[in-house]
Amino acid sequence: MTMRAHWALRFATASGLSLALLVLPGASFARTSRVAAFIAERDLCDHFRSEAPYDEDRARLLAAQMKRYCRGTDRRLKALRARYAKRPEVLAKLADYEDSIE
Repeated sequence: MTMRAHWALRFATASGLSLALLVLPGASFARTSRVAAFIAERDLCDHFRSEAPYDEDRARLLAAQMKRYCRGTDRRLKALRARYAKRPEVLAKLADYEDSIE
């Protein structure tokens, strides 16, 4: 797991955000850790995308967080779907994510 994904998991847990935990029958965590890291990061991205920018400071904060957590996720989602194309249980975990948010 990357340092960024590890921080995202810690942040989400400390903030009380709900994370979709990746539990795949018969799959080792090491094999799917990139999927778990993507889910953690994209969930943070989606969280900040859904927040209201009620003033200029808040708008700047949200823009910075979206830049941090959303950048590159369209490309990563596409790559994960291709990599795990023969793993329906993994594809099911990725199914609800929008293809293009950037």
